[in-house]
Amino acid sequence: MKAQTRRGTWTISSVMLLGVAIIIISTGCTQNIKATPLGKTYEAHGGIKQWQRQRTFIYSLEGFPLSPQVAKTNTSTVDLRHRYNRIEGTGFVVGFNGKQAWSTPGP
Repeated sequence: MKAQTRRGTWTISSVMLLGVAIIIISTGCTQNIKATPLGKTYEAHGGIKQWQRQRTFIYSLEGFPLSPQVAKTNTSTVDLRHRYNRIEGTGFVVGFNGKQAWSTPGP
């Protein structure tokens, strides 16, 4: 599976690595990170200080969370400061508003 962003295509493992990066930065665990693969990723994208200045991350995935045989595209928008999240796909929207998760159409 691949994710399409404004700057190119990412593999699903890259998107997962980015999720880990979001958690690490939001918790302030940044000591000795430059020597890690994650640190090298930050440096390739302008450094950790540049990442920390960002407010929103938007990406699209094809075939996720469904199998490639039922490939559908969904777009995720993540507020990096408050951890709000919205995932939009064909026929559904799910999100987290800081207090509760929600979905439409609802269960």
